[in-house]
Amino acid sequence: MILFCTPCYGGMVTAPHFKSCLELRAELHRAGVPHDWLIGWNESLVHRGRMEMTASFLASGHTHLFWLDADIDFTPEDVAAVWNLDADIAVGVYAMKKRDEQWYAAWKGGALIKDLDQFAGPVEVDFAGTGFMCIKRRVIEAIARHVESYDGPNGEVPALFMTPIVDRCLRSEDYYFCEIARRAGFKIMMEPRVRLGHWGLYRYGA
Repeated sequence: MILFCTPCYGGMVTAPHFKSCLELRAELHRAGVPHDWLIGWNESLVHRGRMEMTASFLASGHTHLFWLDADIDFTPEDVAAVWNLDADIAVGVYAMKKRDEQWYAAWKGGALIKDLDQFAGPVEVDFAGTGFMCIKRRVIEAIARHVESYDGPNGEVPALFMTPIVDRCLRSEDYYFCEIARRAGFKIMMEPRVRLGHWGLYRYGA
């Protein structure tokens, strides 16, 4: 069973994301795939929001946590492509919100990825954004045993999404998660055929 999780700053989602979710839900019902949705709001710290939602996932019976961020548009085929990787951590990447140059929210070989067409098929990456990420339960359970926890509103919350300073740079919570997952022996696999929209003032990655 898949639990789709969307943190919503201020309780808001973009219209393209909402349309994508409607199309995905209809396709999942047609295919008979068991799933559920968890929407997070009233949380201004995205890393705390992700941690609280992950704790809710662990308290459920779902087998996979699939992050779908509120500013990402996608198709049901994109979800299927990432799911079919059957990886411990599987991602589709999206363009970063930069106007002058297009870079993708994933690192390989110590550098940001600039061109998805260089990859002939699924490839292991160092880090990737959580905006379109599918994680198996066993990954989260394994890592959660080795990180600090705090007392949340509904019980213990493992601190899997933190924002530490590394080499005088503030690391994002999604890259931090990838780092501790890799340290625990898990791989992050990217499907380069997935081409997502990333919405801000306009659609990045158009």
